[in-house]
Amino acid sequence: MSAKPSDENPLQPPWLNAPPVEEYPYQESHDLRVGPKLHPTLDGLLPYVGVWRGRG
Repeated sequence: MSAKPSDENPLQPPWLNAPPVEEYPYQESHDLRVGPKLHPTLDGLLPYVGVWRGRG
């Protein structure tokens, strides 16, 4: 019994063979202290906001 090559494995994660991430084309927008005010109900989520540097 031979194993399938990785390019034929249907269970392989789709990002495994993805190309490198390109430079972000927009101005950084993760600083929530600038720009429009957030809805007051979102204030509790602010400690969980960070900068995402990956895929997905």
